[in-house]
Amino acid sequence: MSTIDTQDRWTEEAQDELRRELTAYQQAEGLSQAAMAARLAVAEGTISQWRNKRYKGDNAAVAQSVRKGLDSLKSRAKAGATLPSDIGFQDTPTSRKIGEILTFSQIAPTIGVVAMGAGSGKTKTASYYAATNSNVWHVTAEPCTATTYPLLALIAESMGLAERVQTRLSRAIANYVRDKNGLIILDEAQHPNTLALDQLRSIHDSAGVGIALIGNEMVYSRLDGGGRKAAFAQLFSRVGMVLTQPGPRERDICTIVQAWGIVDPEEQSFLKAIAEKPGALRAMVFTLRMATMLAGGAESRKLEHLREAFRRLTPQQVGR
Repeated sequence: MSTIDTQDRWTEEAQDELRRELTAYQQAEGLSQAAMAARLAVAEGTISQWRNKRYKGDNAAVAQSVRKGLDSLKSRAKAGATLPSDIGFQDTPTSRKIGEILTFSQIAPTIGVVAMGAGSGKTKTASYYAATNSNVWHVTAEPCTATTYPLLALIAESMGLAERVQTRLSRAIANYVRDKNGLIILDEAQHPNTLALDQLRSIHDSAGVGIALIGNEMVYSRLDGGGRKAAFAQLFSRVGMVLTQPGPRERDICTIVQAWGIVDPEEQSFLKAIAEKPGALRAMVFTLRMATMLAGGAESRKLEHLREAFRRLTPQQVGR
């Protein structure tokens, strides 16, 4: 839209109507002016002056930005109304095995390992365990926390520790967890390097805190393959319970399908086939959520919606 078109559209009467609409929306959502401005992607000061008719700049341009922001918010809200929430943690055979490893690692204490393919439910299980047990700190490693200091800083932050001096971090963490019978769950444990993991082992030794390493298949293969090497020897010798599994088991899939209330045999078979592909349970749940949105609600969802959702979620090869 050109500047002239914008000026012609946003007469003073049209802007007053938009101001009323903005106020009604903000009140209905219970938002502060700062939060409302952030959602509209317009500076708070600009919104305030425009609403009070004190803005010295291009009022029509501000009105256009507000209109665009409101339309976007309402469109997303409409789509979100039919997008079901994730059902969260489910008690599956695999989640129970993971829970046993976490429990043993905490009470022994020892170092437990869960090495599974993506989308197998390991992170949800770890989050559930941390939420339902005391003195459990669940942190997720990233490529940027591969070395010792960033990893320890991440763990310290999860414990609410203010210490940031690199040479004191390990001691601060050890002192904090000592005698708490706790557990540090390190998710995405394939990212930290050998030195970072060995520093975590040192905290385990000095403070008697359990450690659980959770991640993809690389987590245990690194330990197992390097267990006879000096760099991994001390860490490998402290490993207690281990679960290595490429993906979810059939009973895991059935439990999740039933939790979503899927009773049609064709729909069940289709979803089970998705869960056996890369991405596993996560891909299946993504498909279910999109299918529900496409259908306009769970009551109207059919196999055709599941197929279309999976098609849209699957990378497509576009011809030249």
